[in-house]
Amino acid sequence: MSLENFILKSQYENVGDICLKVREICKSRDLDITATNHIEIALTEALNNVIEHSYKEDPEQIIFVTVEDLDDKMTFKIIDTGSSREDLKPRELKINPDDIESLPESGMGLFIIEQIMDETNYYTEGDKNVFTLIKKIEPSVSNGE
Repeated sequence: MSLENFILKSQYENVGDICLKVREICKSRDLDITATNHIEIALTEALNNVIEHSYKEDPEQIIFVTVEDLDDKMTFKIIDTGSSREDLKPRELKINPDDIESLPESGMGLFIIEQIMDETNYYTEGDKNVFTLIKKIEPSVSNGE
């Protein structure tokens, strides 16, 4: 098991730095590219949501990210002290795939996160909002050599 903690100011340009560090963690454990991409997309969406919605783009606020790497899963906790999410229901998108105009202007980020991660959980405890993302990791298959 390994545990990594990151702290970033709530600025969009800092999101890429955290994602690169997480990508390196995924690479070091030989995680497949699809799982790695899913993790990076979900983390990017979640951090951008904190910056935009929780902190209202105040660049001086702090976001804490914890990455716990276990044998069978990776857990990402995103913690902030801004405005909490009010709507905790799972997202549903009702779109017509033949009509690009039917795509919603917002709200797709959480839908995407819920689709590509294995588990998500959001709660507020005291003045902290905690968004947990979990990606299950398939065990390596030995080729018998």
